[in-house]
Formats: sequence, C-alpha cells, structure tokens
Amino acid sequence: MQINLRKKWRRLIAFGLLWAFILFPIPFLPLFGIEPTPESIQALLIITTVVSIPMVFLVIFMK
Repeated sequence: MQINLRKKWRRLIAFGLLWAFILFPIPFLPLFGIEPTPESIQALLIITTVVSIPMVFLVIFMK
C-alpha cells in the first residue's frame, strides 16, 4: 500500500512539473531567445488559473 502511494505521488509530481513547463513557460522563454510581452504573460496566467482548478480538485479528492 505504501509503495503504491509513493509511485502515485512521484507520477503526480512529474506530471505537475511537465504541466508547469508547458502551461507556464515564461521563465524558459529567454532560453529560446523569446522575450515575453505583458499580453502573453496575462494570457498564460489566465490559462494556468483555468487549468489549475480541475487539478486542485484532483489532488484534493485523490484517495
């Protein structure tokens, strides 16, 4: 039982990191030579907020 819980949390953390990189790429944009504009930052924050809501419920009710 304990091992399965550890595997689930590792996968959840890995998925969360990948998800953050895809949905919130502002810190990574300068690595590719792209300067973020205020409009792009606002759009990314709105998208991240909307997508975060189901993920928060998933974590809360994950049993």
